[in-house]
Amino acid sequence: MRQCRVRNFDPKTSFGADAASRYDDTLRGDEPETVACLNELARGGPVLELAIGTGRIGLPLAATGLRVDGIEQSDAMVARLRAKPGGAEIAVTMGDMADVSVLGKLSAYLPRLQHAVKPADPRRSGPLLRERGQPPH
Repeated sequence: MRQCRVRNFDPKTSFGADAASRYDDTLRGDEPETVACLNELARGGPVLELAIGTGRIGLPLAATGLRVDGIEQSDAMVARLRAKPGGAEIAVTMGDMADVSVLGKLSAYLPRLQHAVKPADPRRSGPLLRERGQPPH
């Protein structure tokens, strides 16, 4: 399999305190539409957001009534999530999304495209989505 590497990007060091402190300063602008779409796709079931970060999508999605859990490897990003209203209620497992086990049935996985195509080892993203729980129907 061909490996693709992204120069000057290491997910373990790219989202430290400095990045976390300004991560929410520039929004994409499509967050409400994204949350509405993901809420529909989840069909009322629990969701797992890979690289939940500061909760920019996870928190508004949880506010719709869905149970949202997350996986994140940046302590600084999770600290920002926890400081926000509702952030303490989201269960976050710390670690590399390719290494963390997920128990239970999920209605949807919410991978961030940049993380799905730029993990430290690109061969590991696909199996994660196939092996962990039930994919959305």
